[in-house]
Amino acid sequence: MNNLSLLKIWLMFFVFVLALAIFVQFILLPHVFPSFHAGDGLLKGGDWIYFHHLAVDLSQKIKSEGWSAWELRPEGQTPAGIAAVIYTLTVPKPWTLIPLNAALHATAVIVLLLIILQFINDRKIAFIAILPFVFFPSAMTWYTQIHKDGYFILGNFLLIYGWLLFIQTLKENNKWQQTFKGILLIELGAFFVWLVRPYGVQMLQGLTLIVNIIISFILFFYFVKRKIYFNQMIIAILLCWSVFSIMTPLTKGGIIYDFPSMISSESISEKDQDNKFWKKSDWIPDSIESKFYSIALVRERYRKGYPEAGSKIYTNISFHSLNDVLKFIPKALGIVLFAPFPNDWLKEGTAEWNTMMRKISGFEMVVVYISLFTFIFFLFNNWRNT
Repeated sequence: MNNLSLLKIWLMFFVFVLALAIFVQFILLPHVFPSFHAGDGLLKGGDWIYFHHLAVDLSQKIKSEGWSAWELRPEGQTPAGIAAVIYTLTVPKPWTLIPLNAALHATAVIVLLLIILQFINDRKIAFIAILPFVFFPSAMTWYTQIHKDGYFILGNFLLIYGWLLFIQTLKENNKWQQTFKGILLIELGAFFVWLVRPYGVQMLQGLTLIVNIIISFILFFYFVKRKIYFNQMIIAILLCWSVFSIMTPLTKGGIIYDFPSMISSESISEKDQDNKFWKKSDWIPDSIESKFYSIALVRERYRKGYPEAGSKIYTNISFHSLNDVLKFIPKALGIVLFAPFPNDWLKEGTAEWNTMMRKISGFEMVVVYISLFTFIFFLFNNWRNT
């Protein structure tokens, strides 16, 4: 698919998202669903209201004190920092962010299309495959409101596509331009993730570590089997680990904490055990285990610090060791792939609009379940034909 075709598709989805966001903010919420409307085209009950007020306050501060008063993350919220810039240059209204949100979403659509085309050659099927990402009602919150997910999703898509290009060049010699393009996309994706969720880069770097180890073993195996030369193996391995290293600066400001002192569970109160106790493992380096400890600590703080948050799940579970985290992984994968589950589709939400979204999610998840089933069939069919 050439660049002109991609540009036409990008423009088509950009205009569609732009028009839909304008419709939602100016017609749907104020006039069709006024009970869901928080004012200024914003939906009741979401973080976007908080982001909007932060952005308005920061914009007023910039106008009175100058641009030196601007900060990227006021109270840790990048969407508010970016919105403040646009509010200062235009007017402090959420509709001024619609073009930016539409551009982020349209770009994510194009990158997703390119990812799919790495696996199938049929452009029509690939185009159909991206439509749920565009038309699902849940996606509308990303581009009609002030949200982190537009940046975060685009960053993850760029990173995945970059890795696919990078791995492809490892299999094909003399494609160094493609190699560096892949590395650039990986780093650009990590940057977008870092903008809104710095801890996300730490997790992506952890995945990169695992991928690099696997690729290094595969390359060594190819060398032993004399499928590649020694210098090719070394260069490819160095490039893999350079990706890991370049991501390191973007992990700053995330969630890594030092280990607490290892106190026996008998010597501390039950409350302290919940907050501080972590049983160290003997079989893994501290530098790696500390990352799991950080996840456990942050999860515990959210679990206890935000009891009213409607997005929390499994609040009865705490992590006090690496084994606790590893045991939870199958359950976490089930949530990622299959949630919200059918028994949640008709439940009451924390707000009226949440209740409606639960019902809409039922329709979306039926499509997801069918897609997962067909994906398994696709993998089986490909395996049978190879």
